[in-house]
Amino acid sequence: FFRVGIMGNELTSPAEAKKMSPSNSLPGGGSPWGPSIPAKDDSYWAQVYKYYAQNSSIAVANVMEWYEFTAFGFMEAEISQLFFSHSTVMTWFAFGATFIARPIGGLSLGYVADHWGRRPALLLSLWGMTAATTLQGLTPTVRYLGPAWMLTCRIVQGLATGGEIASLTNYLAESSPAQIKAIATSLVGQGCCLGIGVSCAVSMFLRRVLRAEQMLKWGWRVPFLAISIPAIIALYGAHEIEETETFTELQQDNDVRPSFATELVSVMQEWKSGLLCISGMASMVSSCFLAGLYLRDWLIIQSHLNFTTASMILITMQVASTGVSFAAGYMGDTVGLVKTNMIHSGATCFAAIPTMAAVYYCPTSPLVLPGLWVVTTFSNGMSSTVYLWCAGLFPADIRGLALSFYYNLGACIGGFAPMVCAALSGTTVLVPAYYTAVASFVSFTALGTSLAMNKMEEAGEKKSLAVNHLGLAQF
Repeated sequence: FFRVGIMGNELTSPAEAKKMSPSNSLPGGGSPWGPSIPAKDDSYWAQVYKYYAQNSSIAVANVMEWYEFTAFGFMEAEISQLFFSHSTVMTWFAFGATFIARPIGGLSLGYVADHWGRRPALLLSLWGMTAATTLQGLTPTVRYLGPAWMLTCRIVQGLATGGEIASLTNYLAESSPAQIKAIATSLVGQGCCLGIGVSCAVSMFLRRVLRAEQMLKWGWRVPFLAISIPAIIALYGAHEIEETETFTELQQDNDVRPSFATELVSVMQEWKSGLLCISGMASMVSSCFLAGLYLRDWLIIQSHLNFTTASMILITMQVASTGVSFAAGYMGDTVGLVKTNMIHSGATCFAAIPTMAAVYYCPTSPLVLPGLWVVTTFSNGMSSTVYLWCAGLFPADIRGLALSFYYNLGACIGGFAPMVCAALSGTTVLVPAYYTAVASFVSFTALGTSLAMNKMEEAGEKKSLAVNHLGLAQF
């Protein structure tokens, strides 16, 4: 639903940015209408407040998007029993199936937006997301038909959401003032934390007020169907909007747009930057889906915590991670974008295994659960600026398609993490910790490589790979 927010802001922000900015070009190849450079007497926090206020609709809608996407994971127990013969692995595979379709959806919707307009791409994506989410709540509990129905809905949801995070990231990265880009794009991570927290809270509330047989009969449908009302409101508003000024200007400047094959070739030629993108975000997506979704089930099954305690740990952790995400954005703007993300991936790699081992082997220690809460809160929150780093890896002319494609490929690392951990749970209880540690090491290496490449580029070495197309001063 944040597309409505994006579209509403695109109708005004480009023009405002032109008035505020002394230049219409973004250093390093950014948006043709940004960034908006504020007056010199504007303080950092004044800019942050103004930008957040202008984009509040995007922030709220991003929370709703993450709620929609993760509702399936928190209904895993009921869905597994009703549709997948109590197979946790198959249920998490159905969750991960969304990620198979996301790269295709990202490329398709990106091409539609570039050639036929933001408005039709918006409507296609909104209808697809709304239909897929609502139909999941209407899945018939019939053998064979039910699992096929649910799996199809997940794939359609993946196609519809394929371009969402990339579109939001590009918008925030290109429209925000140069001094606050990291804290501006941390809105993506903040929405992720809050959305997952709300989704977990809804599932906990339903299980507290409904009996087990009621949850199996109809309660599991509530999280999917309840979102249909705001979806209808969003669709009504979306049909009233006009095409964006940005797309209109692009049509005037480019009489002949390249074919999809030509644009795809350009994206594939950026495979080195794409590999960095996939590797660099591995720690973030692993933390998101393992600490955000799978952790509650692990605490209940392996550490024998009761459902309410495990849920409250997750809910409060996600809420606190929102504040950490905000702080990480400030660090990205002041300390440096790559350094902030290396702190996240390095600390997560170091702490994941001993923290989870302590929870499993020393469950009665009074320091164990608070320690787990602190580590997961830090890991979830500190990763919020990696979105900006990914956007800066690609030149502006193909940034939409490239980021949509490579981001969604990298998201598979986290999307299939619960399935992998469930499948290997019989070998060792610490599979989630090993998975997270390895992913974080890969991210730390990729981020360090990009930092070295940026220094080589600044030193004038022509053969180095450009990794800072946004021209960030604090890279």
